[in-house]
Amino acid sequence: MSEETAVTPLTDAPIAIDPPHNSESEFPSKEIAQRTLTGLRILAAALVVGLLGDLLLRTLPWGINLALWITVLLGAGLWLAGWGNFLVTPESRWCAAVVLLGAGAVAWRASPTLVGLNLLTLIVALGLLIYFRLRAGLNKTGVAEVALIWTQFALLTAVNPLILLFSRIKWKSLPRTGVSRTAMSVARGLLIALPLLLIFALLLMAADAAFALLMNNLIDLDLGSLVGHIFLTFVFTWLGAGLLMQIIIPPSEIAGHNILRGPGAMTLGPIEISLILGLLDLLFLIFVAVQFGYFFGGLHFLSTNETWLQAEYARRGFFELVTVAMLALPMLLLMHWSLDGEKKNAARARGIYRVLAGLMIVLLYVIMASALLRMNLYVARYGLTEKRLYTTAFMGWLAIIFAWFSATVLRNRQERFLVGTLVAALVIIMGLNGLNPDAFIVRVNADREGRTAQSFDSRYVTTLSADAVPQSIQVMPSMSTQNRRILACTILTAWPEDAPPAGWRTWNWSRFRAHQLVDRNREALESYHCKM
Repeated sequence: MSEETAVTPLTDAPIAIDPPHNSESEFPSKEIAQRTLTGLRILAAALVVGLLGDLLLRTLPWGINLALWITVLLGAGLWLAGWGNFLVTPESRWCAAVVLLGAGAVAWRASPTLVGLNLLTLIVALGLLIYFRLRAGLNKTGVAEVALIWTQFALLTAVNPLILLFSRIKWKSLPRTGVSRTAMSVARGLLIALPLLLIFALLLMAADAAFALLMNNLIDLDLGSLVGHIFLTFVFTWLGAGLLMQIIIPPSEIAGHNILRGPGAMTLGPIEISLILGLLDLLFLIFVAVQFGYFFGGLHFLSTNETWLQAEYARRGFFELVTVAMLALPMLLLMHWSLDGEKKNAARARGIYRVLAGLMIVLLYVIMASALLRMNLYVARYGLTEKRLYTTAFMGWLAIIFAWFSATVLRNRQERFLVGTLVAALVIIMGLNGLNPDAFIVRVNADREGRTAQSFDSRYVTTLSADAVPQSIQVMPSMSTQNRRILACTILTAWPEDAPPAGWRTWNWSRFRAHQLVDRNREALESYHCKM
């Protein structure tokens, strides 16, 4: 018997080499295909829900339109649940009925309070519907558990679309031929590029009237209305995807997804990179071309052209252009993170990205130079404020960051980028501390009054901190009588002679110095017809 037991494993051993390899390799592929197909159906249903949301719910106040949209949403959920052969509990059916009842009540009554209560009923019932989709026992659920249920419901509604796009749907597992692969890449590139183009185009049009006129002549569309439709469609599609995923996919399965970089996650190849960055570079290039007249003509161009006023040019654009540069940075970082990692596409995609991102950074420097020119004109005409100074400093930080981006990310040294950005931020912040912004604002505005006969805004200076007091006292003799009186009265009110000591816990150098200077110059301040 001992010999037989020893021989048995030897005779059975070859069976272990048989094809279980195939069965194991086929099972994951079938599971991936099933999950991807479910995800694509959810995405298609969410797009329909999003388009109907824009069509129905953009008009306020809500009435029958909300009931119709909720009915479509639940119908899509039932269709997906029926297709996937998922269980639907009696509790979830009752909750669905309450959701429809709440939506119908919004179309029934017009009282704002009742409408709010009906919407609350709808939202709570929707969360419970999703929770009890695969569970029973509504009568055994406590208040604390309901609160946790709804918190999970809200969080998953916000996060689920990311899971759907970047983890649930395995884009690389979709069967493709050469033509279909190219067509899908073009479609994805345009789908990402068009919203970005609209956002940046609207910012640039708001920044410059000449560019806005050019774009309106080139594109006979109401871009504001178009962006509104796209935004609402996006919001309702996102909401629909978040809700439908919870109806179809169990939370335990959702928790296993990695939205950062799971296998099969959506990446950007050479075609997508070329479309997205190429179209944005073209838009920025057109804007830069419009700016050439300002750069080379300067104030003479603005003053001699009848359609332009220096004040109009100075007033428009600075903050919009800074916003353009600010949004471009995370976009470039996100696109670099999304580059295709496949060997056959990686080198080509990175090469295209490096060229087009480098061109964009050059154009962004020109755009920031335009913003700086506008700020100089704005300060010369209207004076310097904290908002203008700190925004200019922020733009200076962006200029440093883009240079560091070129030296690190574009040269495949992205691991050094974060440290450089933090060091640059520290340098800028410490530089501002050394500059003393409030005192600098007083000095610039006082010099501006002396050079250009522009009025000094003493009332704005009175809103500044103790940092501005020494500089204010220094420039006060050169001010007009009215400005001296306003400023002196404000300083004496803020720093009275009989003020009790604040104590060592709140000691601050600027406040201490301001107090000393006010006491030392109290007679002179009171002589400006401001007896306290």
